[in-house]
Formats: sequence, C-alpha cells, structure tokens
Amino acid sequence: ILRLTSYTNAIDWWGTGIVMYECLVGRLPFADSKNQDGLFQKILNHEPAYPAHLSLVALDLIKRFLKKEPTERIGSGIEDAIEVERHPFFKSIPFRLYEEKK
Repeated sequence: ILRLTSYTNAIDWWGTGIVMYECLVGRLPFADSKNQDGLFQKILNHEPAYPAHLSLVALDLIKRFLKKEPTERIGSGIEDAIEVERHPFFKSIPFRLYEEKK
C-alpha cells in the first residue's frame, strides 16, 4: 500500500505479522518513528529489531510475515492460509478439528 501499487491478500499476512510482533514483543515493530513520513520510510527501508527472548520458531514466522516483498510473504502463495497453518509455530493447533467443529 505504501508503494502505491495494487495489493493482494498478502497485506493481510503483513498485518498478522504486525499483530503477532506486538503480542510477543510488547510494542509495534516500527514504533520509534516521530512522524508519519518517518514511519513510512522505516517500514519501507528497515527491518524491525527482534529481541533475543523470541523463540526461533516465532522469530521465523514473524520474519516471514513481515517480508517487504509481498510475493515472498508466508501465506501469499497459492496455498494461502494452509502454508501458515503448516508453520512449526502452529504445530500444536488442530486446525482441522476446528474446521470440523469438534
């Protein structure tokens, strides 16, 4: 969206990464910017700081959600949410049982 180009469902996975980062880290990944232009530049040109307390699995998932290139983002391919469900971070969640309402 910030690049003023068309966008796909990959933007939803970016948003998921932002929320996940905030939940696990306790702050927004690009929160240090002083104004909107600074925030946009930070989003476009920098990577967030990842604290050492994040597990490697959580770190991997967040980084894959926050890929700058939308086509490289987890979940943005043809498998969509299935790719996300298969990530090791979610291995203990029985998604199929939820879908079957069991």
